[in-house]
Formats: sequence, structure tokens, C-alpha cells
Amino acid sequence: MLYLPVSVMRLWVAALSLSLLPPGAQQGIDRAALRSACVDHALPDACLQLTDALEKGALRELFPSERALYVEVACELGSSLGCARAQKFSELYPDYEEYEGDVQCMLRDDSSSCWQVAEEAHEMAAKSPLMADVARSRIRRAAALGAAGCARKKPDDCQSAAHAYSSGAGMKADPRKAFEFDRRACTLGKVIACGQVGDRTQGDEAIRYYRMSCEATPPDGEVCLKLARATEKADKAPKEIEMRFRQACEATAFDACGWLLPRLRDLAHESPKILHS
Repeated sequence: MLYLPVSVMRLWVAALSLSLLPPGAQQGIDRAALRSACVDHALPDACLQLTDALEKGALRELFPSERALYVEVACELGSSLGCARAQKFSELYPDYEEYEGDVQCMLRDDSSSCWQVAEEAHEMAAKSPLMADVARSRIRRAAALGAAGCARKKPDDCQSAAHAYSSGAGMKADPRKAFEFDRRACTLGKVIACGQVGDRTQGDEAIRYYRMSCEATPPDGEVCLKLARATEKADKAPKEIEMRFRQACEATAFDACGWLLPRLRDLAHESPKILHS
């Protein structure tokens, strides 16, 4: 006789429960077990039955468009029925990548996917009340997941929270919180966030944050140009100002090259990057 762990048996029973119970008697469905069977244990039938429960009203949706996400997981797991049903729901999203991103956000706790989906949904909100609800739901999830991950010193999550509080896509913007999360992301090594902190500061503090981003590998030409301009505005030594514009030009910031061109003295000894730019 084959003996299975209790946890596995519980998942199988949950996956079968919807088909065994008559209509109107499905209130005892173990939602958590079905979700676990679908998302954690990769059982496509559980995904489909969870969608059925949501569509029939046996379970209440916990967030807008929840039923659409479980059929997409079933499709990812190789269910042809899941793919056929996902095709209908895919029309809710601007493209299939956005649909997959929503799965990552709501079922796999990816905070960066949440704010990206929220911003796309926000753009569609005027034409679709559902997308307005999706935008609000996803941006709030981005903020919550981002803040939780940031507290665990995950820089990507810090930046997701910063995006959520700065975007205004379905949630009131809070520039102060956005700044603090960006600064935390920078401190934890997310150099792109350092440039964003530089945008919100001035003088030597802005220079310090721009430098952290510009001196990363590969350098960000746009941030290097901001560093050069901040250095010039702060009236630093001429050699330092020129060095920063050179740095920006080499990072293909062409406005920096334009600043540098009339100051070039000996083209024969210039770096190939400067000459190419």
C-alpha cells in the first residue's frame, strides 16, 4: 500500500473538493490548500478548480481580476484548457507580458512587477473601470511588499516602494516616503536609486549621490551629465568640472561632449571614447 504525507493528501482532497460538492454546497472549499496546490505545488487542475470556484461565486475574489491569474498559472504548467481560458482573460491586459507580470505580482510576491502592472493599468483606467481597480490594488501591493522587503535589506524592494509612493498610479503620492525608500535602496547598493536621490537633493549632497551612480559599472551617461552640471553649479575647481564632463561624454552623454568640444586642446592625445563621441 502506498502511504502519502498528510500535507499531500490534503492538497489532493482540496483539488477534488470542488467537483465533488454539489452546487450551493461549496462554501467549505479549502481556499488556502487549493492555492498552495496551484502556486506552490504546480498542480494545474487545482488552478482551474480555484478559478471555477471564483467564477461560480463559491469563493470571493480577494483582489480585482484574481480569477484570471490562476488560469494563467495553469497554462504555464502545460494545461491546454488553462491556456484556452487564459486567452479570454488576456484581453483585459495591454499585452501578454503584462498578464504574466500580474501573476508575478499577486501570486509570487514580486514587488517590481506590481508597480509596473499598476502603471500600465493606470494608463488604461479611463477606458476600463476594472483596470482602475487593478491599478489601485497593485500599487498598494507594491508599496506593502516593497516596504516589507526593504526592511529585510532587499534593495530592489526598497526601490519598488519608492516607485509606488512616487507614481500616483492609483495611490496618493508621498514624495517624502519615496525619497526615504530610494535613499535606502542606494545605501544597499542599488546605484540607479542613488541618481534619483541626487535629483531630490542639492549641492554637495547631490554631487555625492550622483557620483555613486555615475561611477558604477557601466556608468549611466545621463546621471554623469547631472553630476558634471552639479559640479559646475557648485563652482568646483575647473579641473574637477572638466573631468566630470569628460566622464559624462565617455558615457555617451552627448551634451557633455558638446560642452567639452571647444575646450579640447590636443586631439592627437584624446581618448578614443572622447573622439568617438
